[in-house]
Amino acid sequence: MLNLGFVGLGWWGNELAKAAAQLSPNLTIAGCYSFSQSEMDAFKSNFDADFYPNYDTIVCDAGIDGIILSTPHSLHAEQIILAAKAGKHVFVEKPLALSVADATTAAECCSKHNVILAVGHNRRFSVAAQELSNWIKEKKFGQILHVEAHFSGNSAMEFSPADWRADRKESPAGSLVSIGLHMIDTIQWLLEPIERLSCISKRQALSVDIEDTTVSVFELKNGITGTLGTLFATPLNSYLRIYGTEGMAEAKDDFSSLTWTSGPKSSHEHALAEENTLVAELQAFQQACAGGPIYPVSPLEAIQNVAVIQAMNNSSQKNGKWISLGK
Repeated sequence: MLNLGFVGLGWWGNELAKAAAQLSPNLTIAGCYSFSQSEMDAFKSNFDADFYPNYDTIVCDAGIDGIILSTPHSLHAEQIILAAKAGKHVFVEKPLALSVADATTAAECCSKHNVILAVGHNRRFSVAAQELSNWIKEKKFGQILHVEAHFSGNSAMEFSPADWRADRKESPAGSLVSIGLHMIDTIQWLLEPIERLSCISKRQALSVDIEDTTVSVFELKNGITGTLGTLFATPLNSYLRIYGTEGMAEAKDDFSSLTWTSGPKSSHEHALAEENTLVAELQAFQQACAGGPIYPVSPLEAIQNVAVIQAMNNSSQKNGKWISLGK
């Protein structure tokens, strides 16, 4: 049994806790901490978890085996390091960090102290993404030429200046880290790492001072080209399209549907089994902590995702200058 301490008890922290509750008795929601006392009171009421006065006390409690982090992005690296030094396994909501340097330091600390580091890139656990992976391995696409991705929403229209996500430090290139990153991770996992890119990000509609429109053109290491669009001020919508010489596939509506097309009159929707991706990723975390299969998102993959975020943000600040990753 893995006793978990939840840190960061906003909407997403509660969603992760609901998923963890479905994995009882292998996972136990043992403790919680937040800057907000009202959030801790509500979490304790919902999940019967003890609350702690500060972060140090929860990571130093011998009764806590692992920490679940759903905190502001800028805090991830420091919190991971403190947990690892205390011998706690860590599940951190994406991104791993906001810079490659911080992400690398955090990952190295977990390795040094022999604790599991799991990053919550949950869309790759979806049935649609897994099926796309199978099709790629089966060479169903023929030669893959291009990938096109979009993930947008309008939650930022409700942000106030006091919201931590309304800070440019926490939300570089607008919605890129909050939702666009789902596509970055899925593309790099399915295909190849992004090798070079150009990005434009601008504010057009939001009242808070972060960008709401971000678009990038990129090339993968294997030569496949791609585009990504992510907006923070338009209704929720998403798709991932992979184009090959033998056909194209489209995963839509947050990977809830998958369509295969091989010609003008040959298109069909692929039946998908239901899957709770949060349950799946937390189960994978629990199994890795118990000495089972390695967690499917490696630290190196999570760091590569951070490298893309950093490069896209840097490119947008330089008027779309092309940036090569790792150089």
